[in-house]
Amino acid sequence: MKHPVLPRRLPRFVITFLVLMMCICVPAAAAPKLKKTKLTLKKGNVYVLRLTGNSKGASVTWSTSVKKRVPIISESHNRVVLRAKRTGKSVITAKIGSRTLKCTVTVKKNAAYPSTLTLCKGDKFTFTRTKKAKWSLSSAKKGTLSATSGKSVTFTAKKTGTVKLIATRGKKTYPCTIKILRKDGATKADLAEEKAIEEKKAADKDGSSSDTALEEWQKGMLASLAQSAARQQLGTEELVPCNIHSMDLSNEAMAFLLYQYVYLYAGAQDTEADLSIVETQGYVKTISINALQSLMQHLFGEVYLSDAMALFLNKYPDRTEGASAIFECVGDFGDAGLSYFRSPDTVTRSYDMFCLEGRVMVWNEAMQSYIHRYNYKAYWYLRTKERTVQLKGTDVWFQFDHVEIA
Repeated sequence: MKHPVLPRRLPRFVITFLVLMMCICVPAAAAPKLKKTKLTLKKGNVYVLRLTGNSKGASVTWSTSVKKRVPIISESHNRVVLRAKRTGKSVITAKIGSRTLKCTVTVKKNAAYPSTLTLCKGDKFTFTRTKKAKWSLSSAKKGTLSATSGKSVTFTAKKTGTVKLIATRGKKTYPCTIKILRKDGATKADLAEEKAIEEKKAADKDGSSSDTALEEWQKGMLASLAQSAARQQLGTEELVPCNIHSMDLSNEAMAFLLYQYVYLYAGAQDTEADLSIVETQGYVKTISINALQSLMQHLFGEVYLSDAMALFLNKYPDRTEGASAIFECVGDFGDAGLSYFRSPDTVTRSYDMFCLEGRVMVWNEAMQSYIHRYNYKAYWYLRTKERTVQLKGTDVWFQFDHVEIA
């Protein structure tokens, strides 16, 4: 049996975009990858090439095939700063564990007086025009000029931010917008992430870390499951103010949530999704029925829910073979519908419970768009005790407690 598809109010490509924006992570999103695999730069510019999927700060080795064309001027675990020095091509390589990622950079000629330019703090660039002009800057704090008039001028970047170089000739002005980056290419978000990674590594090294943080894919997973719990229990795509506890969920709702979990997340990571799964072909997942029973206990409580499990096995597997259920997990899993949870804005932990807080977006027919109408809080218990033999490992898993929409 194929997965359920919710009614749509928008064209499919729009719905697909909205679902992607919800940050509901699928297995492929967890693998490290470069944000760009092909890149074209104008000579003289710098560019920050970023690596995603390396939230734990694994060691990365960066290299460039032609240093004279595209030298690396700074590197970090999740980014590298490139300079377009000479025209031609160079391949940037990032090695992380056994994975090798590549980006082909093509450097082209730049105008003698470009309209935009990206530099690092401390860089210099000489601008040239065919006729004499008067030179000025929109902010003297951002940089300095070698002259105030003439056919050419050298700009020196002093402070991060954006500044305009203006060439004035008569009544006409010719601006160039210059973006100035830190030498290491870091943004405030980068610095905060790196600080958190180093603190976590230090805590793990001395054994003082007893806390468990949620990764981005886990935030999306728990939020999407809580959303489905509310939607299934309410029996509608329109999420309204409510307070739903796990003990209130119907057998149909629990069966659907287990299927959503298997379809999107089972086998995605070495955590609570790590079932005894054998992928036979493509996205086909073969899972033992005992493992599915154990997962249902972990999601909704320690007592085995025989009616919900029987409903699940009757409705959702494509087929069963012996003691295993087979799922063909291909295609999109439903649609955004009339309303949906955004990825959580905040995640807090109190003892053994996580609380995810975010916004409920509801379709507005008059505006032909989704608008923020309610807020949600989704609560999950953190469990760290050893699992049953049907599930691998002894690491953490989560049990749904309740969701509030107000």
